Amino acid sequence: MRKTVLMLIALTLLGISANVMDEKAYGQDAVSRIDAILSPQQIVISDSTYRITAEAGFYANDGNTLVDFSSFKEGDAVDFTLDSKGDIIELIKRAER
Repeated sequence: MRKTVLMLIALTLLGISANVMDEKAYGQDAVSRIDAILSPQQIVISDSTYRITAEAGFYANDGNTLVDFSSFKEGDAVDFTLDSKGDIIELIKRAER
């Protein structure tokens, strides 16, 4: 019985961690930069290629003001949020420091 309870607790903790990691890509230690814009549906950020969902929101560096995707350029510092499939659902331009 004790072994079963410990296993359930471990699986629960692992499941919670996986869900959090799937949905957010904020708070990275290194700055994420746009390496290439392949199309309006695909972008390369920090050497990783991502699809952009049709419902994705694009925001200015305040995180609230909606902007057009065309305002993003190669080299821009960005934060982004991923859905459970690893596709971008939010792209936010970071203020340069």
